[in-house]
Order: sequence, then structure tokens, then C-alpha cells
Amino acid sequence: MNGRSRGRNRRKTRTSSFGSSGRESHDSSPFYSRRMYGDAAPPRPSPADLVENRVPEEFLDRVTLGDASKTLAKLPDNCVHLMVTSPPYNVGKEYDEDLTLGEYLDFIEAVMREVYRVLVWGGRVCFNVANLGRRPYIPLHAYLIERFERPDAGSEGVAHGSEICGLEGRSS
Repeated sequence: MNGRSRGRNRRKTRTSSFGSSGRESHDSSPFYSRRMYGDAAPPRPSPADLVENRVPEEFLDRVTLGDASKTLAKLPDNCVHLMVTSPPYNVGKEYDEDLTLGEYLDFIEAVMREVYRVLVWGGRVCFNVANLGRRPYIPLHAYLIERFERPDAGSEGVAHGSEICGLEGRSS
């Protein structure tokens, strides 16, 4: 590469009428100046929001198998940058409990409260979930998004710079 940084000579990009091939030095102000975003203010961290705590040694470079809410309870606030999970779907597997839809959503919400607690500002949650059944069809992803975005759900992380990515629905 002639010793030059790959991104150094790249042109800046702008929001175009049909996507953009690059994101380095991307100017998205035309997108965010649209009327849809007129009343939306981006979250701004306070200095306290930007404090990161160390993950305890016992959890570094390890995969931990166990009950997520018990494991997360051992972690300090603001120490995780990325959480990836595929939680139990409550569909009758040997490790599932036979919960009502409301009980299941409460269970997932309780775990997610802990996830939001341990996430750093701007942390990401990749949450894989399947929609259930055909008749009746249960759009589980929609119920979970609704729960995660409720002000009383403990999901301050979403409102303060964290993001849930990959919450998608698939039919079983």
C-alpha cells in the first residue's frame, strides 16, 4: 500500500438519493435536517455517562454458561461494550419454562434491565429472537421492542446512546 493509510486519500461522502458506498467522513446532515428529525435531539452524554468500569478478571477472555441474570448481577455498571444473545424462546425446549406471553416478556425485560445496567454509553445489544407460530402468529420482536422502549423499562441505555441491533423476527 505504499506505506500510506488506506483512508487518508478517500473522498468524503454525503447522503445521496440512493445510499452511500462509504461512511468515512460521511456528512449525514442532509438526512438529519429532514422534517422527520425536526423535534428529535440526539442524546448527549454527561461526563458521568462516560465512566467505564473494568470487567472483573474472572470474566475476561471466557465464555460464561449460565443464567444471564445471575451472571450479569456479578458485573459492575458500565463495563460491557457489546452483548450478543439468543435467549430461550419459551417454545417447549427442555430448558424452557412454560410461561404465558406476559410472563415471558417480563422475564426478558428483567434480563435486559441488567444488560442496560452493564452497558457503557454507546454500547450495543445484538438480540436474536424468533417470531412464534402461524395461527396465532406472535410477533415477538414487536412486543420486545415495545417493552425495551418504555420509559419505565430500565432501558435508559437505549435513550442514552446505546443501541439494540439485530432484533429481528423470523417465523419458526
